[in-house]
Amino acid sequence: VRSLQGFSQTRAQRENGNTAFLAAGLTAHLPDNPALADFQNLTFSRQLQTQPTTTRIPAFSVAGLAVRTRNSEETDPGTARIGSLWDRFFSQSWERKLPGRGEDGRIFGVYSGYESDEHGAFDVTAGVAVAEALATPVPGTVRVDVQPGDYLVFTGQGSMPQMVIETWGEIWRYFAENPQVRRRFGTDFEAYEGPDRVAIHIGVVA
Repeated sequence: VRSLQGFSQTRAQRENGNTAFLAAGLTAHLPDNPALADFQNLTFSRQLQTQPTTTRIPAFSVAGLAVRTRNSEETDPGTARIGSLWDRFFSQSWERKLPGRGEDGRIFGVYSGYESDEHGAFDVTAGVAVAEALATPVPGTVRVDVQPGDYLVFTGQGSMPQMVIETWGEIWRYFAENPQVRRRFGTDFEAYEGPDRVAIHIGVVA
């Protein structure tokens, strides 16, 4: 797994953002992963968009592997957990083991269980969308319910992991420059179509 330490730590400390250590796991496994062949229904720009789009998302559920962490821990390779989470997800082929994916083949990274705001602890789940009927997770996995509501969508396309890091940079700059837009800190999620495309959804107060 490629380390992000060299170019993400300074930016993360400066912008207080999710530092996309998850990208290390994705970089190692997405390019050759056949589960990505049928990904659909996401529109991406060729460059990072400076202004997000607004969309209303219905509730849905994601099942997968989870860790609890905080941004301050992700800036230190000794305590970072997100990269190893994604590495485990793909190396153990969880994207193929999880049932109920239906037509939505996207892979999700869901942020939930916020202790407070970007400075507190939160859960990260690497997984796939599953039917609501899947009340009992597959052994070894958890299920998280993505909250319905308004989300700002920031899209990026490019080389991993820099593309994800830069997209998060755009997100933190946007909220710094638009303090009237308030995050919910309920659930946020990343939707991956492939190794070079991401749509990051940030829940906001309507």
